[in-house]
Amino acid sequence: MSFELGAAKLGIKEAAVWKFDMLVWIIISLVSLGTYYLLWTAVYGFSGQGVIAGYSLRELITYFVLSEIVQTLTWTSIIMDLSQKIRRGTLITQLARPINFLYYHFWMNFGSRGLQFLIYCIPMVLIGALLFGMKFTGWTNLALFSASAGLAMVLNFALSAFIALGAFWLTSYHGIRWAYMGLFSIFSGFIFPLTFFPQFWQKVFSFLPFQYIIFVPVQTYLGKYGIFGALGNMLIQIVWIIILMTAISFIWRRAMKSFTAPGG
Repeated sequence: MSFELGAAKLGIKEAAVWKFDMLVWIIISLVSLGTYYLLWTAVYGFSGQGVIAGYSLRELITYFVLSEIVQTLTWTSIIMDLSQKIRRGTLITQLARPINFLYYHFWMNFGSRGLQFLIYCIPMVLIGALLFGMKFTGWTNLALFSASAGLAMVLNFALSAFIALGAFWLTSYHGIRWAYMGLFSIFSGFIFPLTFFPQFWQKVFSFLPFQYIIFVPVQTYLGKYGIFGALGNMLIQIVWIIILMTAISFIWRRAMKSFTAPGG
């Protein structure tokens, strides 16, 4: 068994422990989907418009379902895990092993995300399609979306790991973690599409990596970019991954030179 497969299987086992939590999250998400549908049905009905900010009601429902799916696929606990291990002094035992800590964590996260995708996302898609009119935009868009979402998972892990490295120099990291999560929810397009923002802010967001984690993959599925536009966005995702991985490698080496476990 390869190292990557072993770490992924361990991630699956850890995720399987939290069966009740996943069931509750599925119920909450389905209730959120129903609430979202009722809210935006009322908004479209009151406005008398069939399209708002470039979206029909059906497209907006599709956007919400897919943003939930991509959020589930790309989510990672690396910020919390690394900061806790540094604060408690348990990271030193991880570093003593002949493995790359972040690489190992990535593959564990890959396994847990895969299990949650099967348990959580399939019901979301089925209910979204059968009850709320989720839109199927074609196999080409689905394939492009899948590739973009896969890159988004790597990109979000790299971005989160980059943020997590600050825990080497700060005693408490809870405030920064929550602030980051709040900003991510807005800048990534998770709460609502970035096209709802004024043009100025849309241009600002285009220079940040956040939108390439949720907004861009979902827009790809909706066919907003076309094939070449989608491929161009994937190239930008890859560039951001390379930039972040380079920065992580540099900062990690700096951190290891000065890192000592509490009491050590």
